Amino acid sequence: MEVIVATGKPRGSGYPATYKVDIGNVTLRVAVEVDGASHGALERQRQDRKKEKLLSGLGWKVLRFTNREVMGSL
Repeated sequence: MEVIVATGKPRGSGYPATYKVDIGNVTLRVAVEVDGASHGALERQRQDRKKEKLLSGLGWKVLRFTNREVMGSL
């Protein structure tokens, strides 16, 4: 259910040309990200914030959940 979102950013801009979201609806521009343990690392959190900021700027709403939340409260 991954969705690839074009960023519109050129090479060398500090952003990838595309981002993948775990689950997404292109029409509604809603992205669901399910984060595993690696997202607890500070560098990964910085990357997540950068991705969220760019996607938000493109009109996407990003919903973020931990693996534990998904598995325990689906």
